Amino acid sequence: MSSLAEIERLFNKGDYLGASKLADEFRVADCRNVCQNLSGIVDISDAIDHSLAITTSLEDKINSYESEIRNLKSVALQMEEREHAVEVQCKNLEDTCALIDELIENLHIPDQVETILLQSDLNDESSIEHIELALNVLDRVLNYRIDSSLIQMKCVRDQRERAKILKASFRERFYHEYANYLKRSQNGLDSLEFLTRLSRYISTQKRSNQFLLQIYGEVSMKVKRNFDQFMEQKLDTIRRFKQPKQAKCGVLSVVKDFEEFANQVEALFESTGTRRPELDRWYPDMVTELFRIIDSIEHKSTPTEMIRLENYKYLHDLLCSIKVPCLRSKRTEAKMQYESALNAYVTRYFGRPLEKINIFFDGVQAKVAQGVKEEEISFQLAFSKQELRRVLQLVTLKEVRKGLEEMYRHIEKHAFEPKSNLIEVIWHAMQTEFLSQYKAIQSMIERCYPSSNLSLTFTIDNVLQVFSDIAQSH
Repeated sequence: MSSLAEIERLFNKGDYLGASKLADEFRVADCRNVCQNLSGIVDISDAIDHSLAITTSLEDKINSYESEIRNLKSVALQMEEREHAVEVQCKNLEDTCALIDELIENLHIPDQVETILLQSDLNDESSIEHIELALNVLDRVLNYRIDSSLIQMKCVRDQRERAKILKASFRERFYHEYANYLKRSQNGLDSLEFLTRLSRYISTQKRSNQFLLQIYGEVSMKVKRNFDQFMEQKLDTIRRFKQPKQAKCGVLSVVKDFEEFANQVEALFESTGTRRPELDRWYPDMVTELFRIIDSIEHKSTPTEMIRLENYKYLHDLLCSIKVPCLRSKRTEAKMQYESALNAYVTRYFGRPLEKINIFFDGVQAKVAQGVKEEEISFQLAFSKQELRRVLQLVTLKEVRKGLEEMYRHIEKHAFEPKSNLIEVIWHAMQTEFLSQYKAIQSMIERCYPSSNLSLTFTIDNVLQVFSDIAQSH
C-alpha cells in the first residue's frame, strides 16, 4: 500500500495524530530521498560533463584525423597525378624511341648502297641482284609513308633528297653504260641479243625492283628502235639488190645473206628461249622481197627457169630448216614456186626426147580429132602398122641414151650450186616426164594398133637403167 493510502486510512479512522506522524515520516523520507536523488543527479551531471569533455576531445581528435586524412588524400591525388604524368612521359618516350627506330629503319641509307649503285660493274650479271637490293633501299626511303607532321623534319628531307640523287645518278650511269654498249656493238644482231635477254629477264622478274624494271623498259624501247632501224636497213638492202655479174647466176647472194641472218637469229632465240615478235613482224616482208627479186632476175648465161628453180628451192629448204611459224605460208608459197619453176624448166629443156615417135602420134591424134576412130587409124596409109614399125625402129635405146646424156650436160651447165642436190632433183623430174611420155606412147599403140604386137624397142627398165647410169657417171 502506498504512503498516501496509508495516511488516508489513518485519517479516516480518526487517527489524526498517527496520520500526521506518518505524513511527517513520509516527508522526512521524501526529503531524504530527494537529497539522495540530488546527490545522484550531481554525480550524473559530473559524469555527463566528463563525457562531454571526452566527447569534445574525441571530436578534436576526429577533426585532426579528418584533417590528416584530407591531407593524405590530397597527397595521394598529387602522387596519382605525378604517377600518371610519369606514365605519360614514359609512354611518350617509348613512342619517341619507336618513331626514331622506325625513321632510322626506313630512312637510313647504308654507305654500301651508294657504292653498289655508283661503282658496281654493270656488265657483270652477278651485280644485278646487289643493284636491285640497293634500289629497294632507296624505294623504301622514298615510299615510306610518314606522318604529315614529320615530313618537314630535316633528316627526312635530307634522306629523301639523297635517295632521289642516288637514283638519278644510277639512271644516268646506266644510260651512259648502255650508250657505250651501243658503240661497242658490231651490228643490229647485238641489239637483238640484248633485247631478247632483257625481255627474258623482265618476264621472269615480276617482283623485281620497279625502278629497275622501269629503266629496263625504257632501254627495251630504245633497243627496239635500234633493232627496227637495223631491220629497215636490212630490208632496204634486199630491195636495192642488183643483178649478179658472175658467169653463172646460182643462188643469189641476197638469199644467202638472208640465210646467214636467219640462222644467226634463230640460234639466238633457241639459246635464250624468249618471245620473238620483234623479229617475226619483219620476216614476212623480207621473204616477200626475196620472192620479188627472184622473179625479177634475168641472166645472160642462166635460164630464168633455173634461176627461179635454184633460188626457190634453196629458200624453201632454208624455211623448212628454221621452222618459223610466221613463215609457214611463205614456206608453202616457196614450195609452189619451186615446183612451178621445176616444171617450167623440164618442159622447156627436156622437151620430147622421143620426138620422131611423138611427131607420128601427133598426126594420129589429129586424125582422131577429125573423127577417125582410134581402132581404124591403121587403115590410114600414113599411119599404117608398117609405118609405125618403121618409126619405132628409128628410136633406139642408144639414141635415147645419147639424147639424155646431152640433156644432163645442159643441166650441169645451167646449175651452179655444187653442194646442192638440185641436179638430182631435176634429173628425177625428167625421168618422171620421160616415163610419162613413154607410157602415153605405149597407151596410144595399144588403143590404135591393138593385137599388133608393136611396142618401143626398149622397156621401162631399160630407161630407168639409162637414167641411173648417166647420173652415176657424172
